[in-house]
Amino acid sequence: MKDIIIAYPNKEVALRLRALLVGEGFRVSHICALGSSALGAAGEKDAGVIICASLLRDMGAGTLAEQLPADFDVVALAKNGKTEIALKGKIRTILLPSKLCRKLLKFATQKKPPPARSFAPKAASPCRDIKFGRK
Repeated sequence: MKDIIIAYPNKEVALRLRALLVGEGFRVSHICALGSSALGAAGEKDAGVIICASLLRDMGAGTLAEQLPADFDVVALAKNGKTEIALKGKIRTILLPSKLCRKLLKFATQKKPPPARSFAPKAASPCRDIKFGRK
């Protein structure tokens, strides 16, 4: 199974994404607030998937996808009913039906994120300097 890295500028959203993925049996190896931190985490892995916001604090999802190793895929989440996926060197836009968007929003607002201690990355992680909510 590929490693999953979440790169999202909002801590609460990142924790909810992690809870959703872990609840479905996926392994999330890192949570980062910056694209550069996600790139550092990806450099430690052979392959994986980065789930991120379409625009991070230091770069966009397209720039992140261009700088990643070849065996990484990017799923960029967007609020406007569509998402972009960078896969095999191509960026594809996927339109999300409004019913699915409503269900995802309902799920995200009903589920509580895991305790804050589960967010703390390992000491050797390149994402250890995470600062959310401040610019």
